[in-house]
Amino acid sequence: MAESYLSSRGQATVQYTEISGRVLRLPRPSREVVMFLARVWQFVQTQTGSVESARALVFGPQNPLMARHPTLPGAYPDASTVRDPAYWICVDLVLRAEARAAGASLEAAGSPFTTTMAEAARKLNRLQSSILNAVEKRALHAWVHEGRQYLLPAEVAAYKIPRRGRSPKNKRE
Repeated sequence: MAESYLSSRGQATVQYTEISGRVLRLPRPSREVVMFLARVWQFVQTQTGSVESARALVFGPQNPLMARHPTLPGAYPDASTVRDPAYWICVDLVLRAEARAAGASLEAAGSPFTTTMAEAARKLNRLQSSILNAVEKRALHAWVHEGRQYLLPAEVAAYKIPRRGRSPKNKRE
């Protein structure tokens, strides 16, 4: 599922490669989270687990990453859940189950991603670092092939560059 290693500070870190090729790092994950991820990994790898069952497990109350409502049953992803790399591992495991169920290969899944980071930067009139930042924040989706990231052309064309700073007080027309 993932490889574990010790960081330069001697702390255990888990590294996981998503279906898209993106590498996620979990610094010091709790035992509960590691056990849950291993359980989901095992479930997704078995041919008997359906996609619906995988979704129910990942987005259900058994997931220790999910927030709990004080009075309602169930669980939901909140802002801190979505910032946790372990959440994205869970999402990736569901994507793997969906790809397996659809009989899709990695090559077929990555084929629509044809725009390079440099091309996206030119089209959006931005630096490549700002495009990479959008990918890191998951505002744009990327697929890694042979160490290079590729984007969806339609997604790049529709991407709205976020406004920075305060809006002007006086709008002159």
